[in-house]
Amino acid sequence: MSILLRFLFGHLVGDFALQTIDLVRFKVRSWQGLLLHAAIVTGSTALFLWETLPTWGLWLIPLFALHFLFDWGKVALARRFPQRHFSAFLLDQALHLGATVLFVFLGSGGRWPYTTLAEAIGGPSPQADRNLLFLLFGLVAFFVAPLLEANAVYKLARLSANGTVANGPAASLQDRLWGGGERLLVLALLYLGGPLGYGLPTVWASPLSFLPRILAHRHLWKDPRQAQDFWGKVATSILTMLLLGVLLWLALAALAH
Repeated sequence: MSILLRFLFGHLVGDFALQTIDLVRFKVRSWQGLLLHAAIVTGSTALFLWETLPTWGLWLIPLFALHFLFDWGKVALARRFPQRHFSAFLLDQALHLGATVLFVFLGSGGRWPYTTLAEAIGGPSPQADRNLLFLLFGLVAFFVAPLLEANAVYKLARLSANGTVANGPAASLQDRLWGGGERLLVLALLYLGGPLGYGLPTVWASPLSFLPRILAHRHLWKDPRQAQDFWGKVATSILTMLLLGVLLWLALAALAH
């Protein structure tokens, strides 16, 4: 696994998989919560960098400092502009990604060390490269996409209530499990039927991945407010997977050549 992917995996695990709703609330209430969260992300990244710590360990110090600073700025923006919560989230993630790219650039002697996608992944074999890509996209689909769903529903609620909805977006455990499961299934079907030479017609079955949640929650269709929220979540999940699916397909095609 390349240094770039080690940083990305560490960020995804620490900033999403290990960030509970209680920790999010702790961050909003107190700078101690921000410190704890930054420490968790730094610790997660350290685990992925473990084999390279003699060389890359010092970068964990600016990683901790910048993560604390960026999240402090996100919390401050969300307090000042509660209607711009999603914009603050996107800016925060863009800054984290930019910091990762900067670390890799500076730590590689002031040059970008990768010329191909295979080098940027850095697995021991082509099949390992594909597996790492699938795992990376899976983390995004399971842990990041629910936040997009929650924000889409929040925006719809504000529009229908003429901006009077005060509560911020939140992804429930049920939404995370339902949406995460269907998105992982879509990725698995694309992975098996994509440009890997398996020859399986699974790509065409990927739209069926969304049916279980739709059918299991058909009782919500009757209530206009609940139906709006529900279909907003499903539509956001589908659009997210269209984007992730195309990106995964292109990445796998690049590795295949």
